[in-house]
Amino acid sequence: MKKYFLIGLLSVSLCSLAQESLPLVVQQKNELDQNSWVKNVPFERIYTPEIGNQINHFDIRKDNPLEWMVAPASGGLWLSKDAGITYENIFQNQPTQQIKTFAVHWGKGIIWVATPYGLFTSKDKGNSWFFGGLPEFKTIESVHINPRNTDEVVVAVLGNPFDADEKRGVFKTSDEGKTWQHSLFVGNRAGVSQIIDTPNGQTLFASVWHDESTTWKSIPYGSMSAVYKSEDFGTSWSKVSTDGFLSGNFIGKIGLAAHGDEKVYAVVDNRGSKTRSVATRNLAKITNIHLLERDFEAMNKTDFLNLDDNKLNAFLHAIGQDKKYTAQNLKDMISAEITSPARLMIFLGIRQQEVIGAEVYVTSDGGKTWQKTHSQPLEDVFYQNGNQFGAITVDPNNDKHLFIGAYPLLESLDGGKSWQSKHNVSLDDSFEKIYYRNNTLYATSKKGLAISYTQGKDWIFRNVPQSVSFTKIGYDKHQKSLFLASEQGVFMSKNNIWTKISSQRQLFGSENDIYVGSGNGIFYRYNVEKNTFLRLKSLYTSENKAPLRFGKQTPLLVSQHNSDVLYVGSNKMRFSSDRGQNWRTISEDLTIGSKKGNDIYATISAIAESPLSVGLLYVGSDDGTIHITSNGGTTWQSMYASNSNAFKVNNLVASKHHQKRVFATFSHPDKTNPEPLIFMSEDQGVTWTELRSNLPDGRINIVKEDPKNEQIIYLGTDSGLYVSFNLGESWHSFGSLPATGILDIFINDGTSDILVSTAGYGVFKSSLEVIQPLRVAIVAQDFFPLREKVRVEHSNRWGNTWSDWESPELPITHFEVFASKEMKLQIKIMKGKVTLQSFTYKTSKGFNYIPYDMTISSVGKVMFERVAKRISLETASDGRVYLPKGEYTIVFSVEGGFDEERILEIY
Repeated sequence: MKKYFLIGLLSVSLCSLAQESLPLVVQQKNELDQNSWVKNVPFERIYTPEIGNQINHFDIRKDNPLEWMVAPASGGLWLSKDAGITYENIFQNQPTQQIKTFAVHWGKGIIWVATPYGLFTSKDKGNSWFFGGLPEFKTIESVHINPRNTDEVVVAVLGNPFDADEKRGVFKTSDEGKTWQHSLFVGNRAGVSQIIDTPNGQTLFASVWHDESTTWKSIPYGSMSAVYKSEDFGTSWSKVSTDGFLSGNFIGKIGLAAHGDEKVYAVVDNRGSKTRSVATRNLAKITNIHLLERDFEAMNKTDFLNLDDNKLNAFLHAIGQDKKYTAQNLKDMISAEITSPARLMIFLGIRQQEVIGAEVYVTSDGGKTWQKTHSQPLEDVFYQNGNQFGAITVDPNNDKHLFIGAYPLLESLDGGKSWQSKHNVSLDDSFEKIYYRNNTLYATSKKGLAISYTQGKDWIFRNVPQSVSFTKIGYDKHQKSLFLASEQGVFMSKNNIWTKISSQRQLFGSENDIYVGSGNGIFYRYNVEKNTFLRLKSLYTSENKAPLRFGKQTPLLVSQHNSDVLYVGSNKMRFSSDRGQNWRTISEDLTIGSKKGNDIYATISAIAESPLSVGLLYVGSDDGTIHITSNGGTTWQSMYASNSNAFKVNNLVASKHHQKRVFATFSHPDKTNPEPLIFMSEDQGVTWTELRSNLPDGRINIVKEDPKNEQIIYLGTDSGLYVSFNLGESWHSFGSLPATGILDIFINDGTSDILVSTAGYGVFKSSLEVIQPLRVAIVAQDFFPLREKVRVEHSNRWGNTWSDWESPELPITHFEVFASKEMKLQIKIMKGKVTLQSFTYKTSKGFNYIPYDMTISSVGKVMFERVAKRISLETASDGRVYLPKGEYTIVFSVEGGFDEERILEIY
């Protein structure tokens, strides 16, 4: 390992990918998996509430609408043959379960899927897979297979959303992915977000999206956004969004839907400034539908605090400030009298600037001419979040019947001239992808795949079971309650019953103190016993120097030394000694500083408190700073400040084993960059040691120390779960989990159980009991059984059943052993000198879990009864004989001539 001062270090790339038959990162991951000591550690799924999951893509078979495929976010590729009643994962043994989009030729069973590692393809409906090319390509949005020649495939590449990227546009292969041609390139900040085909199979339309966004400012529009057309299945392209189409510098994302070969509808995110007409403004004042900045001018404090939160949030959406503030944030500022309603916008440094938003255009001549379908504006459809949508679909049997998906679901029966809402509008949910066929409307949201047979009036969900993601795990030891946080809210399991307790999305604390939050600095304390919430006092209280900046994932820390003490990070540190009823500021701005933009930036992103020293705190920011205080915030010292690249500090962990040890993980400002950045300091942040070693690519989401063994660290990354037994000198991957990201890790200090939350696959559980004691002395041996005694509770139901219709209970236990290499074992179960059962096992290097079914062989039964004389062993209904209660000897005979013995107790 190398030692560094952290200043400026992170501007250096830690690895690069090479063009191989498989991407280098996949080869590295495969090699790590094969050599891992913990690849055999078993995990079991913890069944959690079915909350749904965002859907990245779905495809309905046109000649059989009961059959479809769906790709949940980070959740694999699933095939259903009965309209979503049951599902089969057809991509589960591949290098990743993160699929952005896919294409399927239903007749031939050919599938192409887009992953972070590139394209994979199957010719047999998912039974086998091959790498299809395009490694290192970021954000592949659309894939199409030529129905006349399946060797030809076109791919839409959006590219890096945060930087210039030459690998954007349309790429085409004519030889099943062996070689690729870059057939459309518009600009290094303009990628292709969608490709649609037409009935003739050869005419394609592509939507180009110009996006100049940065980490702190959303600029998802530009002059290069346009519609292109190809008449030779993607070999050549021409721009067709000219005559009558939206022009200028404010063209955002474009969504397309075709009816026939010549008619195409486009829903466009028009980011041009909008001034509401006098009639609209008067109507807004009369009906109080919309809030305007000038409405605040005559308001007093009471009037402002009585404003409807939904309308105030809609106002923030309309002016593009919903990512930085909520209605409650504004009310907290006014309540704390930091400013007045009349001066609020000036105080925040923002001004009202609504955009035109959703517009629908149509061409009936293949793109030669276009016209806008509606004369009246489509108000409050996208607000300023049109970059999240672009969903439009047309009825194949009626070219005048359209749907648009956004915050509302809109339907038109006259070709887009007039529209009506089909669903209650919610700013917390939306329609992301929509598809209409055979009088059935399919739609996706963060809750999953929904189907309507009533034109959007009523919905049913058809989600993949347990395809769920939880961002945080919490546990109340006193009440023995498990908590899980997700985009859909916070859920609690008590007595194995799951209940949704809050719509908030953040979860903090453990043991006896549970807090939830909605981001932006708004928190509640939850009383598990009474099932009640108490909102913490406004964090703006006693802070009137400048607006506080709270991130969407505002960190809150409950002190390990005093549970009444809370710390919250905005751009400054706030402190409470009475569980959030009063606050004071204990630092100046601990970030590099705010940048002008409409996205949240320059906020505190991580807080850690030393469990060994009261008042020793570490604080990290999303623009690349780390500060330390050893006296509870009286004085602060900067330990790291990024220069050219502002890497986000996404984890800080103060060691529970050594007072001066601290771990820090970072994420790249380019969120598509997968470098795993982890460092350790043994001197409170003065110098840092890089711990990446043999870790494969994958952004780090969570780091945990082992509570018992100071040499062990656990990491959850976008590529899986890892453990180091030597403080980061080398890493091992847990191979029995799905190949997806790990969002959180929880370790129960008392039981040594570990819970891990996966991206797209729910929560899994295992035991660290035999892993934690690992020492150099054990590793140095060729073979070592890890338990002195294996205890198993006896059951009279072993091999038996109480009903002819029920399968017998088949017991299984495991003998955990550590092996330094592959070797052959013979395992004997003995009573005295009698061998009751004998079997062989081939170990792999590392931890092995040798299964044993508790049975006695026929010869062992005879020998046992002969020695015991008065004991007769009964045969179970499954025809087997099982061990009775008692103590037995497990003999491990290692190839090469030595034995190890341990005790097996059946009690």
